[in-house]
Amino acid sequence: MQGRLIFRPAAGACLAAALFCGSCSGRLSGLDGDLNEKYFRKAMEKLDVGDKDAAIHFFSRAIDRRPRNARAHLQLALLYDDAKNDYIRAIYHYERCLETWPNDEQRPKIEEYIKKARMVQASIFLSNSPITDERINALQRENVELRKSLHEVRKNLAQRIAGQLGQDSAMAMKDRGQGAAESQAGSAGAARTYVVLPGDTLARIAGKVYGDQSKYRRIQEANKLNDSHKIKVGQKLLVP
Repeated sequence: MQGRLIFRPAAGACLAAALFCGSCSGRLSGLDGDLNEKYFRKAMEKLDVGDKDAAIHFFSRAIDRRPRNARAHLQLALLYDDAKNDYIRAIYHYERCLETWPNDEQRPKIEEYIKKARMVQASIFLSNSPITDERINALQRENVELRKSLHEVRKNLAQRIAGQLGQDSAMAMKDRGQGAAESQAGSAGAARTYVVLPGDTLARIAGKVYGDQSKYRRIQEANKLNDSHKIKVGQKLLVP
């Protein structure tokens, strides 16, 4: 019975004996139902004949029927730990065992198994991704290629930005030229026409229009007159 209660080669023998003795002395009170559960009994029978896969199956069925079956959790943990080297599942069932069997004096030993399983799992994880010289060289080559690609991307981007800025500048100049032309056209269109009367001079006309005779040059320039005194009666003048 002692060998059947806890299956763990060598390192687990002491734990198996301690757990068995604990059961006899009553320290495992409340767990007797674990032993009497039918799937648990079938699992132990399979374990006796060395059929570990079948044992795992029936221990799992026992847990399905009674999730707080601490003995089944512990047996599964030991099987996954020793027979299957599935340390993640082993840790899970060790921890479920402690949750349902929290006050037992064997708790430190089970916690030690959890610690060792975690260490083994960590070493496996690290060994699956070795950092070799070849890997380092490959990463360095990839880094160089990435830098080259990044340089080309930046170069192309700078060229595109410069081209776009050139187009924008040309468009802006065109818009400004068009705006100036429209402004001039608008100014010319807004100019009034004045018909020269007898006795008029550009200064008098400026006085009439602007209220300031000194602004006569605006009329002279708008009409491109070389001599401000040479105007004729009836002549039409643009008055901006």
